Amino acid sequence: MTEMGDSTSNGPGPQGCAGTEEQPGSKGELGSPPSSVRPRGRHRGRAEPLPWYPRRPWLLAVSIPVFVTLHLLGGALGANDGMRLPGILLSVVSGVGLMKVVWVLATPLVRPLAHPLMLVPLLAVPVLAYGSAGAIVLRERGVTHSGVVTAVTPWRGKVTEYLCRVREDGSGGITDTIFCERDDRPGERMNVVRDPGAWVRPQRAGSVADDQIQAVLAVAGSVFLLVVAVSATAMGAAVRPKLVRAWQQ
Repeated sequence: MTEMGDSTSNGPGPQGCAGTEEQPGSKGELGSPPSSVRPRGRHRGRAEPLPWYPRRPWLLAVSIPVFVTLHLLGGALGANDGMRLPGILLSVVSGVGLMKVVWVLATPLVRPLAHPLMLVPLLAVPVLAYGSAGAIVLRERGVTHSGVVTAVTPWRGKVTEYLCRVREDGSGGITDTIFCERDDRPGERMNVVRDPGAWVRPQRAGSVADDQIQAVLAVAGSVFLLVVAVSATAMGAAVRPKLVRAWQQ
């Protein structure tokens, strides 16, 4: 009987229960799944941004017309000798900013198409604006006078051009230096348009009307830049929801 009592006392007790208790994280526990099967990072289902797309794209989108306008204005400022360097810097910075905005907001498939289309207008618009700004100022407030060519001097840049010194008629005539043609000779008479405020250089009367065509081309180039940039970013905004869903899967 004593042995039977001893064997009975060795039955399931606290130690036996402890031996059969299931540990946390085993199959029997209804808890969180193991870390190896949990969704991680970008796959958890929340709206994670795409790696190439900002959280608030509209903040960048509104800068597109601003960059296009500053790009055109920078070229026009170059018509004034004192504002030439700031105008060049403004055109360069605004052009780079516009390219960056399109790079960020456009889809990777659209970028290789949009940037080559924008390259030529980005280079041409400041040059056209520089050539036409002076003509616009002279047309609006310029004063035309006639004079006599006193000297013709070659001026060497990328191409050889010629500078004519024209002395205004009258006893106290003012001498202006303007671009002229190779065939012009001292003693010829010439009409010159001068800005009373001296904001732009004087020009030959016939060249003022010709340079106004460049203003039309400069504005057309800026409009083309705006259309390409807005179209590229609009396509990115339209495709973005589909890309987000694919990114989260």
